[in-house]
Amino acid sequence: DLTGKIVFSGIIDPHVHLASEYGGARGHTMLARAGVTTALDMAGLVEDVFKIASQNGAGLNIACLNQIKPN
Repeated sequence: DLTGKIVFSGIIDPHVHLASEYGGARGHTMLARAGVTTALDMAGLVEDVFKIASQNGAGLNIACLNQIKPN
């Protein structure tokens, strides 16, 4: 029963940092507690972000822009 409640779809955060160098393990929890369901990581290496998600994830949908490091 949702009488008297406000219901909205999950929040999409288009700019997050979930890589280990930015404290990624805590990021998943913080986003979930804030109501975020989908996020776009803008800084980490894809492999690192997804490794952290598999170990500490909170059921979020995560997309990544792969970081390119110059040679």
